[in-house]
Amino acid sequence: MLTACCLGSLSYVIYHTFGVIFHPHGQSTEFYPESMIAQLIFLVFADIILYKPARKYLGWMVTNFHNAFVWRIACIFPCCFTFLVFTYIPHNYYDIYTYHDLHVYFSMMLTLLVFVFLLYVLFYTIIHSYVENQYILEEQKILEIQAKEYSQLSQHVQETREIRHDFRHQITVISGLLNQGNYEELKEYLSQYESSISLQTKIYCRQPAVNAILSHYDLLCAQDKIKTKFAVDFPTLSPISSVDFCIVLGNLLENAYLECKTLQKYEKFIHLKARQTSPGAFVLLIENPYEHEIKKTDSGFFLSSRRKNCVGTGLKSVTAICKKYDGHLSIETDNHRFKVKMFLQC
Repeated sequence: MLTACCLGSLSYVIYHTFGVIFHPHGQSTEFYPESMIAQLIFLVFADIILYKPARKYLGWMVTNFHNAFVWRIACIFPCCFTFLVFTYIPHNYYDIYTYHDLHVYFSMMLTLLVFVFLLYVLFYTIIHSYVENQYILEEQKILEIQAKEYSQLSQHVQETREIRHDFRHQITVISGLLNQGNYEELKEYLSQYESSISLQTKIYCRQPAVNAILSHYDLLCAQDKIKTKFAVDFPTLSPISSVDFCIVLGNLLENAYLECKTLQKYEKFIHLKARQTSPGAFVLLIENPYEHEIKKTDSGFFLSSRRKNCVGTGLKSVTAICKKYDGHLSIETDNHRFKVKMFLQC
């Protein structure tokens, strides 16, 4: 809206510029048809020329960056530009000719325009770098989880190798106890042997990165006695990037885990379903209980329960990825159940 105000104020300058040229003895309060026509022509051509850049760059920033404080600071510049334009318009056009200020008038307007344009470019560059860095941090987090899962898998393989190596000795002991009829000792021995075998590694789907994310949060939930039910089928050949899907899973599972971890009144659980329902559609549903009051901003973004008056960064990332795949995201908060439903085109 402020960018539109800037454009409107610039068209106001065009109006009075034509007034100064064609009516040197006129005043800014008078109406001039040729100036109005020039203003309308300028607005039409400006809208045509700036439509795609504004939609691509400004639209991208509005979609991907939601820091209210930074946006408030950025709003100062188009507001100042609009204010300066309206205060700089001369009341009597002839004053510009009297003091030979015509070239100064045009130079100031051009300088202001270039200055605001450069500020827009600088702001976009900074925001783009910030969002890209956040995306890289998300990827690094996923890689760390994968490395941890790989370490656990390697440990499991080593344990399995040792079990296979010692298995013939265990058969000898079991056979001896069975032949001697020591059934109570045999039961105790089998119970101890069973508890010594690690069965932590689970396979949830065929995609290693996704499986690592699920295993990581399943283990965290088990440590905090949170019941989990994960049913995820992510195809190995999918138009959806595994990194993007892991970012979605990681953020949603992290939010659900941190919420369940602090629950006092309700049963702790996380239910997750995700699968490709048709060749062009992928659906995800995650549900968990919550106790605290759910707060939103005026624009509909959920406020973080851990950072006061800040928009939750996890859901922002999920929303951005959802829009990347022309999907749809809906959030329900009924009966102290937080449900996130997401549809992606693939």
